[in-house]
Amino acid sequence: MGVAQAQSPTKCLTLSRAQLEWLDRRLAAAPDKPVILIGHHYPEQQREDVIPIDPPPPIPGLVDGDAFLDLARRRDQVKAYIYGHSHFWGVQTDDHGLHQVNLPPTAYVFRPELPSGWVLATAHADHMTLELRTVGAQHPRHGEKTDLRWR
Repeated sequence: MGVAQAQSPTKCLTLSRAQLEWLDRRLAAAPDKPVILIGHHYPEQQREDVIPIDPPPPIPGLVDGDAFLDLARRRDQVKAYIYGHSHFWGVQTDDHGLHQVNLPPTAYVFRPELPSGWVLATAHADHMTLELRTVGAQHPRHGEKTDLRWR
């Protein structure tokens, strides 16, 4: 998918209308093929909860994240959006059944209680299993599994 234009670190990134239209056409061409979208940035324009300092710095996301998520929600074959950028491990599912997976950092964590590591993803016909593999198996969340049921 790619990012159309990277701006300065204090500004958000954009996918652009052209890229969103391209993605919509690609999804329309294969409505029965399950899709997992992967990008670097979270869909919010910016977040201030990433680095726990006072005052919290705004960390950029996607300018057109709402349009991107609206497109993904309209296309039932889109099962999940996987991203990173915030150094925070988490999974959420919205009211449309679209999963958003925020991958953990592989190294630096901004909050010591949060895990760093990677995620083993195993795709199945009707779901995907995510297993958190932390750097240092001593972390209490090491081996945590989450099943994402397809909508």
